[in-house]
Amino acid sequence: MTIVEHPDFKEFIYGVAPWMRGKLIGRKALATTMLDKVYGITKQEVQQFLDKQVESVLADWQLKDKAVSFVTDWGSNMVKAGESLKERLSNYVGSVNCLQHLISNGLKDFAKNDSLASVISKAKEVVQYMTGHGAPRAIYDEKKKELHGTALIKAGTTRFGSNVMSMESVERNEKVLRATVGSAEYDAFIQKQSKAADKAAAIKMKGLVNNTSSTLFSDLKWAVDTLAPFQAAIKEVEGDTAKLSDAYYALQVLSKHVKKVKAVQGSLVQLLEDDDTPMQTQMLALDFVSTGFDEAWQQRSQQACTDMVVATAILDPRCVW
Repeated sequence: MTIVEHPDFKEFIYGVAPWMRGKLIGRKALATTMLDKVYGITKQEVQQFLDKQVESVLADWQLKDKAVSFVTDWGSNMVKAGESLKERLSNYVGSVNCLQHLISNGLKDFAKNDSLASVISKAKEVVQYMTGHGAPRAIYDEKKKELHGTALIKAGTTRFGSNVMSMESVERNEKVLRATVGSAEYDAFIQKQSKAADKAAAIKMKGLVNNTSSTLFSDLKWAVDTLAPFQAAIKEVEGDTAKLSDAYYALQVLSKHVKKVKAVQGSLVQLLEDDDTPMQTQMLALDFVSTGFDEAWQQRSQQACTDMVVATAILDPRCVW
């Protein structure tokens, strides 16, 4: 979709159809309107195609009596394809979702918390203002060199982890940001604003960053520290496709990092190492979900529970379902 925003593409369209100047739809319109309609038209066909592909793989590799789960990326069509396997596979337990997607989607629900949503919004506001205005950006770049800072990171829309990285970049560059809005150059920038709204926005940014009563950076530290273990779990498996689809590995990684966020009954890692019985394996997985993720996952806790049950089946074949 990015091609529709490219200047060369726009000029090409205007050259072919001059009357389209000023009327050409952008990426946002494509993403929010047209794609939904296209998806509605093609959804059934895509789902049928995926079903046929899955059926073909199972038959070609003679896996119908061996497959116990289906790893997906949370896409609705992929989830549907996984659900359709229940009737076809005798040993099917349920779908397992990619570890990165599982954490990322769970954190999206967690981010609906008013306090966290407010902090994320403020971080985005700082990054967008400092990177979207020429003069403030130039001042920031100069102060960044003087104070050995780093670039501010924009939050993406497809992965929650990018929000954490964006907040980290703002918190990490507190000195640079304070020096930027506290400089004579920034004050001069404020005075040059001819529009009242632009001047008010510049003043608001200065207050958000440098006002003595502002809690921006302490709030950011709280948010980053709270989400860091989940972010660490995502980073730990990045670049290793095999581990992304390994439910047992997901159980190990999540259990190792989640205990840093809140006290989970017992030492999960130690229990994993000392596991002797299939019942202990099962209870560990279910207790892990209900105790460690119930608050954060909320709407997806049931799916997380399914993932962990599948993990126990892979971990311990002695489990009978």
